[in-house]
Amino acid sequence: MLCKKCNNENINDNSVFCSNCGEKLHDLSTTSIVIPTNNTKKKRLKYFILALSVVVVILSCSGVYLYADQQNKKQQEVERIEAYKTDLDTAVVQLIGYSILSENICSLYSKVWDLSIKSKNGIKVNGHIANNFNEAIRYQKDYLTDNNVISGLQKNSEKVDVLMQRLNSPPEEYKKSYDVLIELYGYYTQYMEQAISPTGSLIEFNNKSNDLSSQISKLYNQFKILLPNLDETKITKTVEQFDF
Repeated sequence: MLCKKCNNENINDNSVFCSNCGEKLHDLSTTSIVIPTNNTKKKRLKYFILALSVVVVILSCSGVYLYADQQNKKQQEVERIEAYKTDLDTAVVQLIGYSILSENICSLYSKVWDLSIKSKNGIKVNGHIANNFNEAIRYQKDYLTDNNVISGLQKNSEKVDVLMQRLNSPPEEYKKSYDVLIELYGYYTQYMEQAISPTGSLIEFNNKSNDLSSQISKLYNQFKILLPNLDETKITKTVEQFDF
């Protein structure tokens, strides 16, 4: 503010006296002081409440979304576990059922094998006279092939492989069952190979068949505990679909 007496430029416009000559620059009574009115306070309070309301709405919406998302994930996990259990049951039924089928086939091989060794004049197998055990086994296998038993084993093997791939990431509650399933799968594949391509001597063949049958039976008993609701009738139906 400019002093009228000495023309000194006072830096602070609100100064009452000149900083150079001490001249009174203006009267305090003329100084305007802005005092917030009640309307201003009300407006500020209104904006604050509005902003707070917006924040509350946003937080509420976020909470609802997070809750819905969590519930959706829980539901998806429940469905995943249920689907896994269904596939697991199916795999067990297939592995046990076709292991029993392999056992029945190996029993047929063992029977004609033994008869052909003991017979001096040959034996009749599938309408043919087998003069040695190699012919007896071949004729028996031809019979099984003609009745789609061998092809049934091979097709099932492909289905089981697909199932096993789907089951390789078990939920926590089915990890023990999966470990037993892997062990069962190993014995099943050996038994199936024995049924499709019998090799070795009769004693070796029978010993291996008996060992595989024993191991699979033990694992099956474990599944009766691990999967108490397993439908055992499906195993019987799996075997009975092949009439030989």
